Amino acid sequence: LGIIRDGCSFCVFPEGGITRDGNLQEGRGGVAYLAEAASCAIVPVSVSGVYQTTIGQFFGRKRKIVVHFGKPISYAELLHSVDGMGHQGANLYKEQAKYVMKKIGEGMQN
Repeated sequence: LGIIRDGCSFCVFPEGGITRDGNLQEGRGGVAYLAEAASCAIVPVSVSGVYQTTIGQFFGRKRKIVVHFGKPISYAELLHSVDGMGHQGANLYKEQAKYVMKKIGEGMQN
């Protein structure tokens, strides 16, 4: 939170780990918690072409890796994404994380 409050940006992988099958995994609520606690936007970023890439392929530039930056999600938009569903606490954050993952997935399709 201190990094955000100092006006800096940082990267969070909302899935909490590396994919085992190349597909997006379920997002965890931490990304939504940080957005709420710091009153900041989330920029959905998708990275494709890295699944099962070796170090040699990466540094040898033998794979095409694409990074897509989506439209920032304001905290108001994040709240609205689950508005009226009656979620609270950790469940609210998990539902909001699903919305973030949906936006990341949309970037992978572009």
